[in-house]
Amino acid sequence: MNDFPRWLLVLAFLSVAPVFVSPLYLFGGMHLFGYTDWTAVNFLLYMAQNLLWALPVYLFFPGLDRYRRGFYKSGTAIILLGDVLAVLSAVLPFV
Repeated sequence: MNDFPRWLLVLAFLSVAPVFVSPLYLFGGMHLFGYTDWTAVNFLLYMAQNLLWALPVYLFFPGLDRYRRGFYKSGTAIILLGDVLAVLSAVLPFV
């Protein structure tokens, strides 16, 4: 962890925070994108809804990897994108 500045690690931790909200997405019975009569479409909507919390967690790893390899701007941009999605995933279940 000495490869990264502390401000970047704080930003990267925010990308992992949606793990704490994930039970609401997985077991909360939410339908953020609506509900249809077709089971296959409902499954795809369920998978898309779970991308809201899983994608920021995924972006944590390539963001830090890009930063470590010397691509500072793109690594920081990936982590910031993960942070925006993390805030969105934390706010959306309560709206």
